[in-house]
Amino acid sequence: MFRKTALAIAIACASSAASAAVWTDTVTSFENGGRVTTSDDVQYQHNILDDGFVLGNTITGFDLKIWLRDDTTTSWDFVCTGFFSCGWVPVTSPDSASEYGYLYVGATGINLGEVDDGTFSFSFGSGALIGDLQADGKLNIDLNATSGDFYIDKSVLTATGSAVPLPGALGLIGIGLVGLGAATRRKQA
Repeated sequence: MFRKTALAIAIACASSAASAAVWTDTVTSFENGGRVTTSDDVQYQHNILDDGFVLGNTITGFDLKIWLRDDTTTSWDFVCTGFFSCGWVPVTSPDSASEYGYLYVGATGINLGEVDDGTFSFSFGSGALIGDLQADGKLNIDLNATSGDFYIDKSVLTATGSAVPLPGALGLIGIGLVGLGAATRRKQA
């Protein structure tokens, strides 16, 4: 009986695998109201320690998604809708200038090209950036414009990896159960 129980526990410990962990950090508040120009870049930091990442966990990759939008210009046109109803009316139109951006993730530079409204996504599966994020759970971002200006509305970092290994925890539980079974068996004998 004891051998069958020990064998079952050993198989359970050996066959269990740790599940993938996911840590997410969202930033929506930026310096300068999120306005990126050639003279004012926007710097911010993602911190996955706030989402349960513990130093020592393993990161296997991460995705960075940023939401950018082109600014608009407002001009005033004098409009008459009738004989006595004339006035100045604001007219909003997309900025006609071309905006180009550059993104620094840690020390890695990424050319964004022309920036219009939309989402930019980047995936990192290896390299020094993963080591930087894994070392302290933080990743520094620097966004700047090489021409024109634009806005950043949101940035989301999603890191994947493995938390504390599950087989080790199950092994400790199994050893405890074996010890409890052995102690109970001695009392009966």
